[in-house]
Amino acid sequence: ADPVGNLRKLITQEATDASGEGRAMLDIQSWCHANRSRFHGQDRGGEPSRGWAGWWEVGDGFIAFFPPELRKVLEDMGHCPPAILRGWRELGWLDTRKDRSSFTKKVRPVKIEDFETHMVVIPHDTFLEAASMVGLSDENEAS
Repeated sequence: ADPVGNLRKLITQEATDASGEGRAMLDIQSWCHANRSRFHGQDRGGEPSRGWAGWWEVGDGFIAFFPPELRKVLEDMGHCPPAILRGWRELGWLDTRKDRSSFTKKVRPVKIEDFETHMVVIPHDTFLEAASMVGLSDENEAS
């Protein structure tokens, strides 16, 4: 084992995710799995006691958050929501309006209500990009 090489690799990974977007995205992924029943499409019954977090239907290719809920979760995890959301948008990690002027996109999940609502939409492949950014890709885990 090369301690200098390992340290160089760690410093490079930290610099790549210096503002924390990758780590925050992986934290959100973990939170989603731990709170699966708070999403329409994953629920097993009625509305959760703490309310809906968003929409997550298997096969849709994305997880959509109600913006206040995502901001609260990020803040509770020690992240700065405005900075993280700006970073995610700049990295192209959010499915936003075509002009990218917002963090949200109108989504019409049929099972929620019969109207469109603005949600923060995170495509599933974003989680793989975040893992790669912070050095947790399968390639790095094997070494």
